[in-house]
Amino acid sequence: MLQIVLAIGLIGICIYWITSKRRSGEAVPRYRGLPFIGNLHQLNLQRPELTFTDWSKDLGAVFSVKFLSDEFVVLNTNAAIREALVTKRDTFAGRPQGAFRTGMITDGFQDITFCDPNPRWRFLRRTCQRSIKLSSDDSGNREMLGDMIAKMVNAFLEQKTSFNPRETIYRTTVGIIIKLLVNERCTADEDLVKAVVDYEKHVLSATMPTGKGFELDLFPWMRYFGIKSYKYMQYVVHLRDILWDELKKAELRGGTDAEDQGLVAALLRAQDEMNTANDVHLKLSDVHVKQAAIDMVVAGTGTTTLHMYAYFNIISNHPDIQDRLFREVDLIVGKHGTVSVNDRKVLPICFATTLELLRYANIGAIGLPHATLEATTIAGKKIAKGAQVLTNLWAVHHDEDFWEEPFEFRPDRFLDSVGRLIPASHPNRQRMLAFGAGARVCIGEFLATTRLFLVIASTAQKCQISPGDLRSSYDPRHYGHGMMLNPPDYEIKVKGRY
Repeated sequence: MLQIVLAIGLIGICIYWITSKRRSGEAVPRYRGLPFIGNLHQLNLQRPELTFTDWSKDLGAVFSVKFLSDEFVVLNTNAAIREALVTKRDTFAGRPQGAFRTGMITDGFQDITFCDPNPRWRFLRRTCQRSIKLSSDDSGNREMLGDMIAKMVNAFLEQKTSFNPRETIYRTTVGIIIKLLVNERCTADEDLVKAVVDYEKHVLSATMPTGKGFELDLFPWMRYFGIKSYKYMQYVVHLRDILWDELKKAELRGGTDAEDQGLVAALLRAQDEMNTANDVHLKLSDVHVKQAAIDMVVAGTGTTTLHMYAYFNIISNHPDIQDRLFREVDLIVGKHGTVSVNDRKVLPICFATTLELLRYANIGAIGLPHATLEATTIAGKKIAKGAQVLTNLWAVHHDEDFWEEPFEFRPDRFLDSVGRLIPASHPNRQRMLAFGAGARVCIGEFLATTRLFLVIASTAQKCQISPGDLRSSYDPRHYGHGMMLNPPDYEIKVKGRY
């Protein structure tokens, strides 16, 4: 009798397991993986977006994938991603908060990037956006930004032989972000620059899915056994705190006039104002202010540096596009004029090249993960509350059904038939998602596009760029992968145009 009961029970469990799998599969399709590891063995772990794009041809715009104990819903089309991030922006505004290493770096997800939406989060985003806009509108800051880029161009021109521009580009973007944060221009050997470089170098490795210490995300209890990866994470946290100390020191060196101060001062003023208010939901701790500033460092250096680095390899191999840039800049700015932010309106080829760079290189191939705050649907598929959602931006930016020859670099995609920049409402611009969209769109979108535009126009004004002795593919399918796509090393030759 007992054997019969056990057999019936076992059959019932099997039926439940099979039907539940079918129901979930009908809702969001997924390739069946292996026990424990899920689909891990089926993925290109270095370039998962390539696997996702290939799978979407079979599974469709929305499917799920399982990595060990985590399951993600992957969105692969412009329509699905915009439905999630724009149409249902509030539902998809959450962030997964299960990664131990990210929690360590962010003091328990108290930053802007990984915090779930709440009144404090919205206030901090507005504060940062306002500070960036004020900095961009200030004529003195615009002049200094132009000076920093001009210094980079001059550094290129001083190179009389083939060279790798990576370090020069990186130091320039670090200098610009420091200027934004503390309104201070720093030399390369100063403590603040060193603190930014040290932290930025380690934090990306420390938080990437397959980076050092990933086992802590799977088994957080391993930290109690003295493993080296936990000690490494403690070291990264130490570097973060050193950076914050250096930012505060630099802020104290600044003036008392709000117009002469940077983002750090704006955050500290906001903290004083909110902590005297009655709304407990808007009170800001030292941790909130620190994490907001640190977020701006990470967001403002890595992706812009890598896009710039990708650009010079691309443009050195496209003399035809260079010639068009030369003619436009010569006509509008002239040999001795100064390229400004406002020139975007009158340099359409330069700005179209900026947009095409963001589409083509697509350094952030998979956006940061989102989490659903309530049960919902995307493209008719049922998505549970708390689902972890990935946006495959690579698939949108290289969609062969939409873009003609998506792996050809063509700025004309963003120009109309008479050479004017197409409007933001144009279908091509609507498929530009390099900075995300909706409630969690990148705070620094304007700053990033401005820097890229100024670099493209300024180098076109002064430099003729050709491939150097060390050559590598500029095709983004051949980039390396970490948290962001990383173009391989190369060299260029630069000579002055005049």
